[in-house]
Amino acid sequence: MAPRNYKAAGVTSYPLSSIGVMKQKRCKFWMCYVDGGGVPTHKHWEEDKARAEAERLARETGKDVFLLEAYTFVRIENIPPTTWHETMER
Repeated sequence: MAPRNYKAAGVTSYPLSSIGVMKQKRCKFWMCYVDGGGVPTHKHWEEDKARAEAERLARETGKDVFLLEAYTFVRIENIPPTTWHETMER
């Protein structure tokens, strides 16, 4: 699948399956989210390891654990320069 271009906003969305050759941080990964818990921070690069961790967390917490899968990402391109403006005296 080709990237979808949102040229007006300078945004390009890339399906992860189309960029597997890129650096590891752009490859598909999974994260475990414990229902009602904090924000997930650890990326699992292999689905089976993520599932094992989700099961461990479910046993440990007694809560539902969601397996989150990254399937696309967005990159902002052509960011316009910042313009500073003077304020007026009161």
